Amino acid sequence: MPGGLIELSYFRSCMQKILFITFLSGLCTACSVITATRTDGREVIMNHKRLTEVPTELYYDTTITKLSLFGNKITDIDAELANLQQLEVLYLGRNKMTTFPKAICALKQLKVLSLAYNDIDSIPDCICRLQNLERLYLSNNKLVHVSDSLASLRKLEQLDLNRNAIRVLPEGLGYLSSMQFMDLSFNNLSKLPDSMQYMRGLRELNLQYSGPLLRVPESACSLRMLEKIKADPSIVFPVCFLSQQTNRLVIYIEP
Repeated sequence: MPGGLIELSYFRSCMQKILFITFLSGLCTACSVITATRTDGREVIMNHKRLTEVPTELYYDTTITKLSLFGNKITDIDAELANLQQLEVLYLGRNKMTTFPKAICALKQLKVLSLAYNDIDSIPDCICRLQNLERLYLSNNKLVHVSDSLASLRKLEQLDLNRNAIRVLPEGLGYLSSMQFMDLSFNNLSKLPDSMQYMRGLRELNLQYSGPLLRVPESACSLRMLEKIKADPSIVFPVCFLSQQTNRLVIYIEP
């Protein structure tokens, strides 16, 4: 092919990418923006668009700081997602994923990640690379195993693991001192980490139906910032814990 035709073909390809990105900019303005977490950069919201994959053109826009693809039919994420090094917020809830996309582990600036309402059965060890992660939502999946690497996310403040099939939590999880909210409800836990005493910032804990006859470790009595606990009648609390109920701490026992 003559050189001029090659250059023209390349030019057309680039223009198509630019036009698509421009189109997305207008589309995001028309769509409702998820206000729970805002960023200072560019936000792309493509919820409920019946997408089966992430539009390739998005991987070329390295200015994106927030990407929401909630309620689509996406089954996997390409490795090119790693190009989005400015990405801080990623919503991939209610899609068709059966595995945790490892490409996400390359997003070093990520602060908020939601993979709720999928069919994911495990968390990969590479999640330890997300050192800036503050909120992780993995509710309504099929998790059985929780990687020990989760315990290395020192900035994690919110962790939602409700409605899975988790049996054991890594002991290191209790050393996440930045944790403020943790939802473990509707799982199959046999015990909680004794190290929970080091979750100094923990304010809310949901244990409803988190495991049959689940015992709260006595070490949890030292959690002075704890304000609210949701439980069911089968949860066993240590005596010291019950005696510490004050105006700050409220334990809700719901059938």
